[in-house]
Amino acid sequence: MSIEKLGPYDIIVEINNDPSQTVVGKLPVNFDFEVASSWSSPFASFGHGTFGNILALGGISLKFQAASVQVWEGSAPINIRLPIEFFATGKKKPGINGVSKSGAWDEVVTPIIRLMKLAAPTLRDANGAAMYDPPGPNVDFGKLAADIVKEIGLDSASDFIRKRTSTGTGDDIVLYLGKFAVLDRLIVKSVIPRWSSVMDPDGIPMKASAEVTFSTWMTPDRNKIEKFFKFPSSSSQISEVVTTARRI
Repeated sequence: MSIEKLGPYDIIVEINNDPSQTVVGKLPVNFDFEVASSWSSPFASFGHGTFGNILALGGISLKFQAASVQVWEGSAPINIRLPIEFFATGKKKPGINGVSKSGAWDEVVTPIIRLMKLAAPTLRDANGAAMYDPPGPNVDFGKLAADIVKEIGLDSASDFIRKRTSTGTGDDIVLYLGKFAVLDRLIVKSVIPRWSSVMDPDGIPMKASAEVTFSTWMTPDRNKIEKFFKFPSSSSQISEVVTTARRI
């Protein structure tokens, strides 16, 4: 499915800008976004100690209301808990054992496998040793160092670092939610498939769902949150949104 044909109840999970890996499903009735920040009261212990405890025995408190003030410690990346639903349309399509009479393998099983793989590492051979490459977007340390150097005003040093370091690897995941939201640079924290026992003649589930927990790779600021819900109206605008995100 192309982005231009995205319906109000459709979900598209775009993986590495590769149409052959795209996951298409249906929105559930309800789904959740979690935006959270951490706060603490660093002055709450004021009035403790031997002298404070002695006064407390006499019913005297050194607890001041101002000492309960909370200080922001940080905000977390956004979590999106999304049950994605999949249905077989009944069209004949290639399946695991030749032709699936219902299309269930391609329309139900395959997209769930793709989602499960987004939470799993890739195994590679590192000089004879089996090493895991993490899923999701990975930090490009060379670019990160170049950006830091540029921020302190050393543009020439920044260009030198950028030209001599490799780019980051990993999965580039973009999530389209109907016509109202597009979120980029995501990681997949968990995938919980739920299979139906309604089978086609080949014994393949005709419908299923996968409860996927997506998370933004970094904590977005207020402007970025607002941009999530400004769905591009054309393919060129979509390309601009995603390309800008990939520069991070």
